[in-house]
Amino acid sequence: MAGRKAPAILTGVKELLVTQPNTPVFLSETEAAQYLSLSVKTLRRWRFDRKGPAYAKLNNKLIRYSRSDLDEWMQQQRVIHDDSL
Repeated sequence: MAGRKAPAILTGVKELLVTQPNTPVFLSETEAAQYLSLSVKTLRRWRFDRKGPAYAKLNNKLIRYSRSDLDEWMQQQRVIHDDSL
């Protein structure tokens, strides 16, 4: 992706997340995938397998992810190694 600019919507989302971190923001699956550095296909597979971060399904088809849910899910994925062993 070197030399390519991010789409305006994603640039706007990133700017909003940085400037207003406590604002409840709902991201599309494409935006959520980019936020987590994953592919959209991975998020879809996780939804099908009933794992991964929480999401909302509107009108039985529109998928949205809460930024706070994504952050919380990422914290739950942390692995801490005990160096005292």
